[in-house]
Amino acid sequence: PSSMAVPSWASDVVVVRHPWGCVSSDFFVHLNTKGKMYRNGEPLGEIEVELSVNGQRQLVLRPGAAGQCFFLDGSTRLSPSVLQKLPLVEGENSLDFHISNGKDTEELRAHMFLWDNTDRMIACDLDGTITRSDNRGHLLTALGIDYYHAGVCECLATLESWGYKICYVTGRPCTMLAKTRVWLRTVKQAKSSLPIGPVFTARMGLAASVYKELAGEAGDIKMNALWRLRKLFDAPTLAAADAGWYGETTGERPCCVAGAFGNTAADSAAFCSIGVPESNVVVVNKKSILRVGSGESVRTFKGYDDLRLNLHEFFPRFQRSSPTPSAAGVTFGAIEAGGGDPGSGTLPDAAAINAQGNCAPGADRGREESNGSAQASAAGAGAGAGVGAGADGV
Repeated sequence: PSSMAVPSWASDVVVVRHPWGCVSSDFFVHLNTKGKMYRNGEPLGEIEVELSVNGQRQLVLRPGAAGQCFFLDGSTRLSPSVLQKLPLVEGENSLDFHISNGKDTEELRAHMFLWDNTDRMIACDLDGTITRSDNRGHLLTALGIDYYHAGVCECLATLESWGYKICYVTGRPCTMLAKTRVWLRTVKQAKSSLPIGPVFTARMGLAASVYKELAGEAGDIKMNALWRLRKLFDAPTLAAADAGWYGETTGERPCCVAGAFGNTAADSAAFCSIGVPESNVVVVNKKSILRVGSGESVRTFKGYDDLRLNLHEFFPRFQRSSPTPSAAGVTFGAIEAGGGDPGSGTLPDAAAINAQGNCAPGADRGREESNGSAQASAAGAGAGAGVGAGADGV
């Protein structure tokens, strides 16, 4: 057995390209310390985590006492100048974390998505929305039993083919993130698979996430995850993004989440609270009956296949109006003067890149660790220890 801390989970990362540069969601990596500072005599502080993007090693992180990893400047985010140096391509990129104590190495994988600020997303819940019920669907699919709503794959695949980005939000605990990613990529119906997209879970352990679900507060997890994404899309400047500006819902700029799929009233409320038009919120029940909208304007469909035939009424084909000006000017993987061979695609050493700093030194660390921690501590503190804060989505 390995003598080092067992890797627990790593979040997916979304990078959004703006005319003034790029911003990203946080890099959240947790090592499972099982409540101990040492494992087989090896102090946790000596563990080093190397981050690689698309197979190229780039940056170094180090774990704190609770197991959460930070870049060398103490942050969990990267500045636009550092993001620009990463060898990113449009869409999905591999994101690997190589965890070493000098003797053993283990790897943890996530994914990084490069999107444009003019893109539009469809958010989709998992349990009860893709599966036919919350608890039973989760259990049966884990056992390899097909328990999905008929037609859900083709419906979401159609939206992707029409230009929408798909992201998944769930109340599942972060400790199930890796298995959830694998599961989503194995779901197939007829000739269709679920679209590839980032997955955002609760940033807490199993006991705390179950408590949230039973208390009817799972919608908060999804709401917080989507707010973070909206912040990346809506911020007019880097300074505003770093300050936590979430954008306005006054109609000046359409919400980056064009529509959402869930299975409860709490899901619907969460989606609407971040600016998703109520007319574009789809709620499905255990019998695969879908309701779109609310009140007198509500529409009912007898399954995902029925909805798919009428999708154009709610989600017109989306075509990015034009890439942001930075799309033509930003070359990912390029090196600034003095940082390596320009045009070679190679990067300076990890320490040099880390030394360039982050979006707001120290700000992310305090903000992310404190947000909602009181809520989580009352529910399953033992199972959630060292996992993260409150009801936030990863």
